[in-house]
Amino acid sequence: MDARVDNRAVVDAWSSQGGRSASLNRVLKRLFFTTSQLNISLHVGYIASSDNPADAPSRRLSFLDSKLHLDFWSVVESEFGGPSGHTCDLMALDSNVMCDRDGTPLPHFSPYPTPASCGVNLFAKDLSEKIVFLARSYLFPPLPLVGPVLRFLSSHKRD
Repeated sequence: MDARVDNRAVVDAWSSQGGRSASLNRVLKRLFFTTSQLNISLHVGYIASSDNPADAPSRRLSFLDSKLHLDFWSVVESEFGGPSGHTCDLMALDSNVMCDRDGTPLPHFSPYPTPASCGVNLFAKDLSEKIVFLARSYLFPPLPLVGPVLRFLSSHKRD
């Protein structure tokens, strides 16, 4: 499998089997073991951002970045957040995660790993477990995901 990446640090670390960044090394180690387990030969090469067809779409804002207006959020917080407010945002990006009453971004699940997310892919989580920060969850899914989210929450007996 060939992968073209517009990040020289990633390309160099992959070809050198490691680099200076501990977090990058951890990710590359997981990638290496995954490709080995699946019997995939991964070849990583550099592509300039200007030549990368995936670069522009990944940088534009979309309706997936939408969130409640702060006036509406304060109503949702007071009506449904309980005495101490919501404890997590089940489906957000770092750019649109809601904040607690002190203005701190809530712990959140994002569709892919991000620096501020506490987990990836809501649909891969077992919400039936009693996890403290899931106690008073908030969720504002993109419109096409409303049905799948409701079925998922129902299957985990969450409301």
